[in-house]
Formats: sequence, C-alpha cells, structure tokens
Amino acid sequence: MTNDSAKKLIYVVEDDAEQLYVLRILLSDVGYDVITESNADRVMDGVKALKPDLVLLDVMLPSQTGLDGFELCSQLREVKGLENMRIIIVSAIAEGVGPLRKKMTTQLGADDFILKPYDPPKLLNRIGELLA
Repeated sequence: MTNDSAKKLIYVVEDDAEQLYVLRILLSDVGYDVITESNADRVMDGVKALKPDLVLLDVMLPSQTGLDGFELCSQLREVKGLENMRIIIVSAIAEGVGPLRKKMTTQLGADDFILKPYDPPKLLNRIGELLA
C-alpha cells in the first residue's frame, strides 16, 4: 500500500461481528481510515455525512425497514456528490455468481462483487485498484 491509503476512508457494512473486526484490522493495518456499521438502516445517513472513498457492503443485513445490501447499493448510487465513491459488495451468496456479478455491476452500480470467504491480499489489491 502507498501512503495515499492513509487519506482514504472505507465504510464497512457487515452484520457479522467477527467479519467486521477482521475487516477493520485488515484495512487499518495497511493505513486506511475505517468506519463500520452493522445495520442497513443507518448506512445512508453515515455515508452522506462521512463521504467515504469506498463502501464494502454485505448483502444480508439487519434492518427494521427490510432494506438489504442490494437495495442499499442502488440507493447509494443515487446520492448526489458521491458519484466517485466506490462500492464493493462482499457476500457469501454463491448461487449464480456470474449473472449475479453482472446484475450488481450493471443494474445496481457496484464496482465489484467479492465472494466470501475472500482472500485478504486479493481483497486489498482490488480495493487499492479501485482507489488508485
């Protein structure tokens, strides 16, 4: 990672506490600023306020309103002023990965889809590519 990573804010949205911890440590250790959230209903306000460079977004999230990561991704893409924000969906959903990846990138606006369990160096590499 370059020193530029210290200037980048990553907003991690994940409901699994262990995964959230691992991602926070992984990203912080290479110099990114990291904010975490586990509830879909609080993400939009957080993203609007913090304007992160990248959002790592799980799909299955707790929500009082029924909001999931797919809908959240689509809504985030509509926020004015955040057009350059990158979104990577990180999910264990494996069925039909090829068509699902295409749907997420073309219809929902995600920059990439990474299947769990992910390889940490590959995840960091992809984040670095998107933030370069």
